[in-house]
Amino acid sequence: MIRDCLPPDHAQKAALTAKAQNRRGDCLLLLDRPADALTSYDAAILLAPEDSYPIFNRGRAQRALGHPDEAKADFTTASSSKFKQPKARKLALAALAEME
Repeated sequence: MIRDCLPPDHAQKAALTAKAQNRRGDCLLLLDRPADALTSYDAAILLAPEDSYPIFNRGRAQRALGHPDEAKADFTTASSSKFKQPKARKLALAALAEME
């Protein structure tokens, strides 16, 4: 668990904690701990639902866990034009293409 280092009323607490959880998930995925990574990505998504990177990354963790339907759902969501992150959209579209 990421320790609270920011004051509760910090203007960017949710956004920064979401980024930290997303990066923690990346590290856990690299360490071949996709179930733990999934937990971190879920936490990041709750804190920053407008950020498509944790959704894409959760799809990567789902794929590593052998859950192709869940992975495809996350990649599809992350590729949506409602998100303002073209690089994440490109990565999600590439992941979807790999699954076909």
